[in-house]
Amino acid sequence: MAEQLQVTGERIIGPYSGPNGAIWATRPAMRTLANQTFNGRVVIEVFEKEVEVVVIGGDRSLISRAGAVLRSSYTPLRGAALPWTSDPVTGKGRNEAFLGRVVIELWNKGAVVGITGSDAHVVARAMQQLGPNGPA
Repeated sequence: MAEQLQVTGERIIGPYSGPNGAIWATRPAMRTLANQTFNGRVVIEVFEKEVEVVVIGGDRSLISRAGAVLRSSYTPLRGAALPWTSDPVTGKGRNEAFLGRVVIELWNKGAVVGITGSDAHVVARAMQQLGPNGPA
């Protein structure tokens, strides 16, 4: 059974603290969009053989919205602009190479996208996993 995440104010307690703790928070981590409401985050981690999708701070309806964002025009944040490392956080693919991560923070009227890894390949695998209406 997975350990539970506890959020206390601005501090994350438990297994998800440290340099990648922000990815598990229920508040925005990449960029704030003025005069909008944060709806949650979809994290897609791509490994050689597996793709893992996690929804944080919202429900599964965010998955189809995230897919629509990836099929539209966007300018992703990369590298030092992202508040986490390039190490995997889902615990999946332990016996295969981690290729990258796509994070989509969804707001009521917009989104912020962050990409770690080879953009074209990682995004293509993420889009394939999300499918037109959610996970394949």
